[in-house]
Amino acid sequence: MRRSMVLVASLLAVFALALGPSPSEATLEANSCFLKGTYSLSGLGEANGFFQVIGTATFVPNADCIQGFVTFDLTLKHSGGAGVPTLPAELVAAYFINENGIGSMTVPGVVSVKFILNDLVEGGSLIANHFNFVAGFLQSEPIVMAGSAARTIPAGPGGPTGVTGGTGPQGEQGVQGDQGVQGNQGVQGNQGNQGVQGNPGVDGAPGVDGVDGVTGPTGVTGPPGPSSGPTGPTGVGATGPTGPTGTTGVGATGPTGPTGADGPTGPTGGANTVLTGGTVSAATMLASGGAPAGVTGVTFVSFFFGPGNGFCTVGGAFPCDPTAGVAVPMPTGTATLLMVNIDVTPSQADQAWIFTVCNNNDANQCDVSMFSCVIVPGATDCSESGSVAYDLLDKLSVGVIPSGTTGPDATAMKFSILFTVGP
Repeated sequence: MRRSMVLVASLLAVFALALGPSPSEATLEANSCFLKGTYSLSGLGEANGFFQVIGTATFVPNADCIQGFVTFDLTLKHSGGAGVPTLPAELVAAYFINENGIGSMTVPGVVSVKFILNDLVEGGSLIANHFNFVAGFLQSEPIVMAGSAARTIPAGPGGPTGVTGGTGPQGEQGVQGDQGVQGNQGVQGNQGNQGVQGNPGVDGAPGVDGVDGVTGPTGVTGPPGPSSGPTGPTGVGATGPTGPTGTTGVGATGPTGPTGADGPTGPTGGANTVLTGGTVSAATMLASGGAPAGVTGVTFVSFFFGPGNGFCTVGGAFPCDPTAGVAVPMPTGTATLLMVNIDVTPSQADQAWIFTVCNNNDANQCDVSMFSCVIVPGATDCSESGSVAYDLLDKLSVGVIPSGTTGPDATAMKFSILFTVGP
């Protein structure tokens, strides 16, 4: 059961990244009244072959909107087989939605479900028309199923026909039409009598000037004038002798002055912030995961690496007992920033790496919902701000979950953590 919950949590983190902002990032605070009415749902999973679960879920929130109850009517269909009911008729389970729009419900001994609301519609109330979910069936071999659900919205009755409006005012006169085609030319009339002779015309303009005559010959060049007069002689004078150097003055050194008063005390220094980090190689990852020759995808569920560059695989639960060199003792302080870089990005659409800052002396300080970042296909780095406190000699490490139908390719990883020393 614990392994199922870890897989559901890791898939939920990938869904949250793909869906974008939750209702809280749009200044909405979600609650259990955001699910109301009947939703058609469909989910797909794998257990001895692929299977599909289809049917309806009817949500009825409590009056205080803190939680509510849901009734299921579902059918299970294996690939190539007939559908059969999956749950007893009229099975009722409690559900809860937090302020960030992340919901959960559990049918004891049967299934645990996590879901994220989206597509909110504002009206008299806020109701989600659609949500995605991840379900873990609580069997001896956990089964994970993912899917989506959409609300059935009945059409409202048609309104009455409105009253016919009054006749509008007469429109303005239209634009004048184009001019018609010109008629045929009439028959030419008889020639009229000769008119009176006109007055003499104005005198014509003067004629064009005649051509210039031939240029006469150039006159004889006169004799050149006299050149500049001769340069006068340069004056000569002797340089006077250098005067003698004066004697150096002599005087006794004065006494040392008194010591000045102490200056004011400077301000107290700020917090001491240090940067710690670590690496792990792809070869170390494959060797520790037990992958056979030629297989590049990781085969373990999760692992730790830390400032000592060590590497420790775990089964299906946090925390493990890291070996020497993975988790290292820290001074009293707080981890505030996580930065991770990998060499090979995840190659499949459903693959991802999930990194979490851990305090191995506190079982509650290795939770992906508290301080973690995710690397999805196409990316090779991620960073996230958060806060994880450490007492003196508490051990720091980074927990990693490889997510996907098959594990992402093994890759070298490097991380850095900003750590502020002090209470």
